[in-house]
Amino acid sequence: SLPVSLPAIHLHPHPHPTPNLKSCYAEPSCPGLPPTCPGEPAFTSYLEKGTKGCVDYIFHSAGLEAAQRLEMLPVEMLRQYGGIPNMGWSSDHLALVADLHFRPQVLDE
Repeated sequence: SLPVSLPAIHLHPHPHPTPNLKSCYAEPSCPGLPPTCPGEPAFTSYLEKGTKGCVDYIFHSAGLEAAQRLEMLPVEMLRQYGGIPNMGWSSDHLALVADLHFRPQVLDE
């Protein structure tokens, strides 16, 4: 078999390395967001014996805004079930969901 050379993967810490993109969950005001989950989620992956942190994001351009976001599960619930995946949650990542709307354009008068 031929040797395979894979490119190096460079993980960038949040904020996203492209400055013109914004994270839906980092936006300070979102009318559809309950007050119990402000800002980036504390975690999107919660392995009982492994990663516990925010490793997933939804980025958007300046022409869009987050109208609603899905609230994250409480950490107490994940601890109670031994993290994810488990018998009721088959993925090791929690879903991020956002409704994006186009920002109204301000016209010069």
